[in-house]
Amino acid sequence: MSMEEYESIMNEREDRRIEAIACARLATFDETTTISHGDMLAHFEVVADGLRD
Repeated sequence: MSMEEYESIMNEREDRRIEAIACARLATFDETTTISHGDMLAHFEVVADGLRD
């Protein structure tokens, strides 16, 4: 197995792991307990001009 094939397999494995975590989080998501992106930026005193694309 080449290094590229191994890296591809490991990347796919990590993608699947992240997807499983996201699905589990979505299953218990409660919109009433979340805060907006703007509120999060304000909480950490981040200004939009300071964000990179």
